[in-house]
Amino acid sequence: MYRVCGYSKRRISRELHVSRHTVDNILSKYESAIRTDNPEEALSDLLTIQPRYDSSRRRPRRLTQEIKDKIGFCLKKNAVKIATGLRKQRMLKKDIHQLIVGKRQFRAFLIFPTMVVAYLRVSTGRQTLTNQRHEITRFAGSRNMVVDCWVTEVVSGSKKRRDRKLGATVKRLKAGDTLIVTELSRLSRTLTDIMTIVGELLEKGVFLYSTKDRYSFDDTINSKVLCFAFGLVAEIERNLISARTKEALAARREQGVILGRRRGSYTKLQRLIDAGEEIAGLLNDGRTIAMICGRYGVARNTFDRFRALFLQATVIEGKRNYSFDPDIRINK
Repeated sequence: MYRVCGYSKRRISRELHVSRHTVDNILSKYESAIRTDNPEEALSDLLTIQPRYDSSRRRPRRLTQEIKDKIGFCLKKNAVKIATGLRKQRMLKKDIHQLIVGKRQFRAFLIFPTMVVAYLRVSTGRQTLTNQRHEITRFAGSRNMVVDCWVTEVVSGSKKRRDRKLGATVKRLKAGDTLIVTELSRLSRTLTDIMTIVGELLEKGVFLYSTKDRYSFDDTINSKVLCFAFGLVAEIERNLISARTKEALAARREQGVILGRRRGSYTKLQRLIDAGEEIAGLLNDGRTIAMICGRYGVARNTFDRFRALFLQATVIEGKRNYSFDPDIRINK
């Protein structure tokens, strides 16, 4: 089928109802056999030797409650991703199967114990975290939760997430964990940042609760609808920002303002042109392009453009020599 009919390995696996890895294994052994000194004997051994793995002794798998829990968790996680517009990131059937048989380490909820994290933030030192702590404690008690970690910080919500403890906290959270805040505004001051953080938590399978806002981002149907609404609002805001930016740029053009870098301004290419003789000498001395790019602070694409426009290469006694010519660009 492979040599005579010209079938692909994928088609052979479909025709014979076997794994493509099995087809690939057999064909690799076949190719090795025909390259030996005695191909007929090698092929005879290949066809007559019994496989080392006896599938007749394989015990059937039972659908245990643990397997049901794993499948249910994966389906709930897929539903959250679909509701938040992350359809392409959902787990496929083969991914769920590999998780169950243990071929892929998904580090899911059954491997490490889950934890409940409370995040508290105030903008200035004059404010206190006591009220937020009491609010989260009452909420956790009503849900039979025990807060394992309290993350507190005094920082403005407009500061970037990576510069706050929140960034490291979100990064450490894993599937099945819970994050509790008093208000979603504790996460950030802008709606776009809040949507980004919420989307990242939902993608990781982390439950998020806001006590005062009464928002619950978990595996319930209300949460899925709320996630979809939040994602829609975030998309509308991004479209509005894009429309305002385009309108502002169009207005500047009508006023005669030249956008972008001024024509004739000093560029990184000009930096290489000014040092053209020195760069040609470095290349002739055997210095690498990576070293030259690092020395002058330019990208490899910029250097390639400079070499194509301003450097001439001649081969003398098997060695390539470069010479810089600032007027060569006119001829090209």
